[in-house]
Amino acid sequence: MEKAICWQCFEDKYLKEIVKNEGEQLECSACGEERTAFTVERLGERIEPIMREHFRQGDQDYGEQRGDPLSFCVQEVVGECFGLEDDIVEAVVATEHVDPSDGDVPFFDDTCNYVGSPVSLHGYYAQWDFVVQELKYRRRFFSPSAKALFDSLFDGVETMQAWSDEGKSHESVVRELPKGSELFRARICDSQSLLKDILTDPFKHVGPTARIESTSGPDERRWGRHFLWCY
Repeated sequence: MEKAICWQCFEDKYLKEIVKNEGEQLECSACGEERTAFTVERLGERIEPIMREHFRQGDQDYGEQRGDPLSFCVQEVVGECFGLEDDIVEAVVATEHVDPSDGDVPFFDDTCNYVGSPVSLHGYYAQWDFVVQELKYRRRFFSPSAKALFDSLFDGVETMQAWSDEGKSHESVVRELPKGSELFRARICDSQSLLKDILTDPFKHVGPTARIESTSGPDERRWGRHFLWCY
């Protein structure tokens, strides 16, 4: 009988939902109950692209490979493995079809160590600089480049998680505030003189959004914006 894990045994809430919605009725190897579940093989197929995106083989450091065993990284993704660690690792390794005799180098190897593969921000920096220049000097209000950048940055943000401040758990990067919550806007004061000017005459420096009439014609208008220091 194929080994399987039911949706209720997964700790990760997103993986739990995936298994619950896409799984099949099987006897769970962890709890013994018959529920909607993934076989270990199917679980390996599902987490393989996640592993490939977020981990890489560690570099050699004085004859020793840096990082942690593949089993540890799998557990980082899946959570509690219920004594099926070796089976899940084998399932992940089995998803890769390579032939070493043809010179192929496998990405997954249960004899190797792996380290996290952080997201590179260099591409985003370049896009950001381009968008800034476009908004300043070319297309202030309608910028396809700005839309494309922010679409990519916020794609799937409602499902993203990050470590809590205590570093003990994952928390959603999006927080829903109760209706009626009080919000504040602010601006950075990078000098004492600017702060003094703002405190002396706040309305001069941090007034509300204002419409500025252009002098080139009655139908040509633009909106000026002032960042509020605090209100």
